[in-house]
Amino acid sequence: MVIGGFGGFVPVALIPFSMFLKGEYLVFAFLSIVLSSTKIFLSLMSVEIMIAVNRTVDMSHRGTMQGFCSLGGSIAKAAGPVFGGALVSFCYHSFLPRLGGVIIFVVLALIGFISTLAINFLDKDFYYHSCESESITSSESDASLTIQV
Repeated sequence: MVIGGFGGFVPVALIPFSMFLKGEYLVFAFLSIVLSSTKIFLSLMSVEIMIAVNRTVDMSHRGTMQGFCSLGGSIAKAAGPVFGGALVSFCYHSFLPRLGGVIIFVVLALIGFISTLAINFLDKDFYYHSCESESITSSESDASLTIQV
């Protein structure tokens, strides 16, 4: 999850550097590369989160946890424009417009950096123990199915 998180959020801090580039095509190419790499790595991170949720919960509770994950994602998508609008309004009215634009992307990159660090400190023992017990359970149920048939 660390690769998806850092690869998805850290390039956001590079967006203000496009103000220093000369030429439309160079700026377009730079922003295309930065934004496409951000989308690719954030997609990777969302898949990694779903895999982690699936492995840390018993099979009988997976549907409920996936529902909570979807609920969390929906709340974040709903709160994102409100937070983004407040951030843009604050930065453009409190600072110079150019400096405010830089601060916006730095704040977004810091939020992503902090959330990626928080995900990195999840309890790894529980995660790996759950994976091992699930594989043992599934192999035992396969053996019992073969004996019954």
